[in-house]
Amino acid sequence: MSTRADRASQPASGRVVVVGSLNMDLIVTVEAIPAPGQTVLASQTRRACGGKGANQAVAAARAGAQVTMVGAVGDDADGAALLDALAAEGIDVDDVLRSPEPTGLALVTVDAAGENAITVAPGANHACPPAHVTATLRSLTAADVLVAQGEIPAESIEAAARAASAAGARFLLNLAPAIAVSPGLWRHVSLLVVNEHECAWLLEGLDHEPSGSPAARLAGALGVAVLVTLGTDGSHLVDRSPGTPLDEALPAFAAPQVVDTTGAGDAFVGALAAAWCTGHDLPDAARWGAAAGSLAVRASGAQGGRATPEAILAVLRDTSEPSER
Repeated sequence: MSTRADRASQPASGRVVVVGSLNMDLIVTVEAIPAPGQTVLASQTRRACGGKGANQAVAAARAGAQVTMVGAVGDDADGAALLDALAAEGIDVDDVLRSPEPTGLALVTVDAAGENAITVAPGANHACPPAHVTATLRSLTAADVLVAQGEIPAESIEAAARAASAAGARFLLNLAPAIAVSPGLWRHVSLLVVNEHECAWLLEGLDHEPSGSPAARLAGALGVAVLVTLGTDGSHLVDRSPGTPLDEALPAFAAPQVVDTTGAGDAFVGALAAAWCTGHDLPDAARWGAAAGSLAVRASGAQGGRATPEAILAVLRDTSEPSER
């Protein structure tokens, strides 16, 4: 079994394989997100493809990677629509199960400032067994980047982690939403990506240094590379691996107009994975992710924005302005 340091030293020019959720999003646009007990009228409603796993797969494909999706959808119209949309992006969907459970559904409320509140009904996403994950990942190679998120069961995440470790592939875990996982998972993780709230939740259950940044404390407690996204303040990347220490504050990039923040974090993760598997080092891959996130907020929907390599490079050329999101 390879170590994280071994995986970091291996050349990167493979696929992005995403093990994760696929949802149909029901999006309502309102002036302000309702408070508890409050009823508001929506100005617009629409359906769109989503799910953190599918969003990240789409972002990785648009950023130039070869992408395979592993997960589950229902044997229903929403499931068929999701698979058709992924295939149209050039994503391999042969390893997506068709389940008797209904396709996952996300209720997304977006306010006038582009901020959102999301409720997810997992449906078929929780019907993708670890055995299916293990079987579909037998083709992993050391050049691949495997991505998983918190919208699938912990057992499936852990099956993916073990498969990545056995193949020598890099395992990027976006633990969003933050869920409980076994302590043994962390030895298989190459990079943990969380936002500041998920980072705080994880730190609550760990022994960690009393001082230092949250990213540094989490990296020290778990023994993995950690990237904490900080919205308009950019992100913080910490890796204490022997021979490759990193502690970098990375910028966010300005969006001229924020339309919808839904899926911006997924665009970040997907583009990061794409850059990482095609030869960029980790800090540079994180900058690609930040640029893709900036592009994502300029369009509506969790898979909005066209963060192609050309568009990402255009954003990276201008780092002078602070982010608007």
